[in-house]
Amino acid sequence: MKKISLYSAALVMCLFFYQTDLLAQKEKKELGKQHILQLEETAMVVVLMTGSNKINSLEKSNQQEKADVLKNENRQKQLELIQVFKRNFTFCEVYFIFNTDLQKAKAGNLNDVLLDDSLEYNFKLQNHHPNFYFCRIGEIYFETFGTTMDGIALYDSSFNMLDPPFPYYLRRHYSLTFVHRDDDELVFEFNDRLLKYQDKTQK
Repeated sequence: MKKISLYSAALVMCLFFYQTDLLAQKEKKELGKQHILQLEETAMVVVLMTGSNKINSLEKSNQQEKADVLKNENRQKQLELIQVFKRNFTFCEVYFIFNTDLQKAKAGNLNDVLLDDSLEYNFKLQNHHPNFYFCRIGEIYFETFGTTMDGIALYDSSFNMLDPPFPYYLRRHYSLTFVHRDDDELVFEFNDRLLKYQDKTQK
């Protein structure tokens, strides 16, 4: 009798955890559906990295020439990324900010830091969506995996990384580490994954 009772208790616990897991998966699936619908109706804000910490360090150590070279290189990368998104991302509206203005954007002052195609602050640009999404491209730390990966990732308006099953990130590298996507391929494929996920949630 004791063995049967222990077996029954173990079975009940297994069923409980199974049902809990199913419920959690269902909730994540529903949340993913809400995110994809909301993203389409709102906007994505791409955070452009400035390399300001390294530049400031060079300037403080009287290496102004190196700092200027790095500034120019970063500016060129930023301008190129803007064009990459304009060519390849169609899922929703896209805006751009510097990473140095991220805290202002998170605090609700997004319209004060939006950039035009020439990387100039443009106060005529207005985002009217309180629940917009942030996007980063480049070296990104993934807390879930405990590591940094090169790719693209999506965050909510508080800059919290989204969760699966929503396709919130895409690695630059394919399974073969020496084969990788360039920026155009990365953004194009990320856009495509969002479209496919949207189509999947509507069925």
